[in-house]
Amino acid sequence: MSIIPQSKFGDCSQCASTSVNVVKRGKDLWCFSCNSKDKAKTQTARANQRNAIRMVVSGQQPTTDVRENNKALEKFFADAAIEIDSQPKCWECGARIFRPFYRAATAHIFPKKIFPSYCYTPIELFNSWGWMWLS
Repeated sequence: MSIIPQSKFGDCSQCASTSVNVVKRGKDLWCFSCNSKDKAKTQTARANQRNAIRMVVSGQQPTTDVRENNKALEKFFADAAIEIDSQPKCWECGARIFRPFYRAATAHIFPKKIFPSYCYTPIELFNSWGWMWLS
């Protein structure tokens, strides 16, 4: 443990708190609550900026198109459930697929991040059932 104090005792320059533990930021004294709120706001802004840069670099769609992609993906899984409902058996091992596990049994052969054109095409639908202990 350090013998140098981590905080001082004084009046906050940001809020009306008096005689509280404060931290010196520049030439101002900030109480612990004001300091933590400001740090959280700064970290959130940096994270949002970092995520926006990542989306631009990776070529992903902006957040407005994410909802449309989610709708298309939900439609894909609904169509896959209809397909599985006609024959609820695994194409690989022949195990029975139960209705609550239709979505888990629907797998993509190609990863969507690498092959975005394959995301919602029914041609690459593949039923796999790895949980043999449930059947």
